[in-house]
Amino acid sequence: MGLYVFSITNRSAIHPESWSMIYDKVHYMLQSFPIRLISLNKKMKYGVPVYMYDNDLIHNQGKEEEFIDIIGDSISCQLGENYRLYKVKVNKKFEQKEYKDILFVEKDSISNGNISASGHDIFEAKSQGYPFHFAALAIGIIIESLYPKASYVHGDITYDQARMMVAWLNKRIHFPAFMPVCFDMEKLWERLSLLYEDRMQRIERFEAICKLSVYEIANFLKNKNEQENYLENLANNLLRYSNIDCIGVSNLFNQAFYLYDDLLGIIKLIDKANDISKRQENQNRKKTSYEEVFLVLLKKMETIKKKDIFPNNPMGNNIESTINSTFFECLAGPSRLELNYSLDDLKKAFLNNTCLSEESLDKVIREYNEQKSQKEDSQKSSNQNEIFQRLAKLIESNIAKKEITEDFDVERILDDVEQIEAKLLKIAQDQAIKLDLSPHHLEMLKSGYQSIADRQLLEILFPWKEKAKAIEGLYNLASKKKIVLFDTMWEYIEAEEDMKCLPLISILFSIEDNSMAYYKMKIYILSHPELWKSLAPSWNKENMKNYPI
Repeated sequence: MGLYVFSITNRSAIHPESWSMIYDKVHYMLQSFPIRLISLNKKMKYGVPVYMYDNDLIHNQGKEEEFIDIIGDSISCQLGENYRLYKVKVNKKFEQKEYKDILFVEKDSISNGNISASGHDIFEAKSQGYPFHFAALAIGIIIESLYPKASYVHGDITYDQARMMVAWLNKRIHFPAFMPVCFDMEKLWERLSLLYEDRMQRIERFEAICKLSVYEIANFLKNKNEQENYLENLANNLLRYSNIDCIGVSNLFNQAFYLYDDLLGIIKLIDKANDISKRQENQNRKKTSYEEVFLVLLKKMETIKKKDIFPNNPMGNNIESTINSTFFECLAGPSRLELNYSLDDLKKAFLNNTCLSEESLDKVIREYNEQKSQKEDSQKSSNQNEIFQRLAKLIESNIAKKEITEDFDVERILDDVEQIEAKLLKIAQDQAIKLDLSPHHLEMLKSGYQSIADRQLLEILFPWKEKAKAIEGLYNLASKKKIVLFDTMWEYIEAEEDMKCLPLISILFSIEDNSMAYYKMKIYILSHPELWKSLAPSWNKENMKNYPI
């Protein structure tokens, strides 16, 4: 899961010198970008390769494999994946046939959602929608504006985002930037008209590339007198589904509705799909009945709350997996249609446009209500109790106190780690919005964690007597645990004179948990020096006597 910005590009259609020129223009643009962008760089510290986040975006400068790398931004302090733009290097998979237009794909490759058959995404990364998403979008707009027949922007982008970046670019760069073709329906239709004589192929390709709403697409094609062809295209797509009660079919129903501005469009879609199936003599697909469609539309009228949806298999191996399974089941729950209609509207549409009687429609409604009531009772008596009993047991076992052994120093350290964990939860609750932690994440933090610290590692780290050795140990630990900090945070740590804080930082490095919520909390604490001393109450002058520092 994630949010992407694609720059679909045919590198073979751009001369190497021209590509180098694009690279320089992108670098010039990024230097004046209003958001301080972040890259991941490797630096040697005490002979240890340590990765750090900083704003040096150019890697391997002056070498054949020089590239720009963007991984995050300083506004959100959140990270995605590496957006890389190489100055010279061309991956073999970028070697493409030279088509007269990047939008063209061969007949056999035309299908809904296939956006890159005649090119490759030069980024292959996701931004998760953080502010550096706009930097990646700006790069894609520059390339498309300079070479529109060799590149186009796509992905999880909106019209308003593109409009804003085009306006900003036109104030900063020395050539005109244009709206991406995926948002310019007239230009997109004109280019596809030159590439495809077959109107059905043209419509299917248009729908795959255009990023505007289904309402805008439907109205545009209706104004182009393509209403019937578009309906046939939707029907062919509908025939790919064996079950009409799914999210993909809901999208087709939305499009058919907007094509006719009425529920009649959905009925026409079903009629067209059944007609095509009959003409093709498709024995493997049974005819879709009006009762089935009515039932699906009846279900889609319901608003299903996440808290009322439970997974089929709620039994996880631990708290995190149990909560995760519940959470992802909620995300995959039934979706509503993007339509507003009442039960009376639904009945009226089927009574006026199909052979169904009012008695048969009432029968479908009655049977559906009975099934829904039985399902709700079953969930309340089975899944719900099972989940909460399982969670209660897991939480109880995880927060049980550890036995105190004779190895006082290490156990005392582990006690402090537990206090740090409690403090983490308090900070998480106070900073939940800033940290982008959902109630789901907070529940994970409350649940307790196994493998809190590596005892043997702590025994080695805590007999520090010299600051240089302490810092060297932290760099080694950061490298081993794959902890990456901003370069400025390492400067704070290196400048820290209080030797009491350094073991505390090592505890934060040592705490092991793979959940994103816990990782965010560790990085948050490490990035705020004012919190180092206040994390564990036991870190005071009196208690320090018990530690061999």
